[in-house]
Amino acid sequence: MRSIIALALIFSAFSLPVAAQTNNAATYRLDGLVSLMSNFVESGLTQTDGDPALQGSFWFNFGPQFRMGLWGGNVSYNGQDSHFLLKLNAELKVDFSPDTNMVIAYSDAKYYKSEARDGNILGLKLNLYGYGIRYEKYSNFFGTKESATSYAFSKTWPVFQTWKWENLVGYLMLDSEGLSNYFFVESYLGTRAGSVDYQIGASYNSASSQFNGAADPALILKATVTF
Repeated sequence: MRSIIALALIFSAFSLPVAAQTNNAATYRLDGLVSLMSNFVESGLTQTDGDPALQGSFWFNFGPQFRMGLWGGNVSYNGQDSHFLLKLNAELKVDFSPDTNMVIAYSDAKYYKSEARDGNILGLKLNLYGYGIRYEKYSNFFGTKESATSYAFSKTWPVFQTWKWENLVGYLMLDSEGLSNYFFVESYLGTRAGSVDYQIGASYNSASSQFNGAADPALILKATVTF
């Protein structure tokens, strides 16, 4: 908790001059979303043992550059007594142009009731003319007590007029002995109906055999409401 408060103060110090230069006042707006999905997959690994997940996130915007929020959802891992994950998040966004920006992100993850998977994630995201480049550093990957580094590339294409095709390809480098680095792929086709975004997608992990079923290919259905 102390580390994220310190990071928030640093983010605020950087965001103040940026806000002054862009002449944008603080918004103090609350954003959020709720998602229901058939399987929660992250970095090519199921976080719910293949079962459905209900998630919610809330962001408080201190200004056009800096925001903090909470994310929560159910989790389940084979052989472990963890049923809920809560993340405290902070993000600093720096706009370079209308089509390019950078986001520095930090997440502090707490699992209940077991603490075996607790850790934090430090990330850097670049959005360049519709293309995304992401770097993330995990302090405790998949409960191994070892760090990991993830690199990912993403792109969304408009298809079928009102549909979007979202794709992400990543490479995860593990510091844990006995586990190999792997590629992971996520692909979603989605559209909006009323106030709900619907998606159908799939995930793939190039080293699924080393995760005892947690990295098997998965078909994922998702519905999200943003407010």
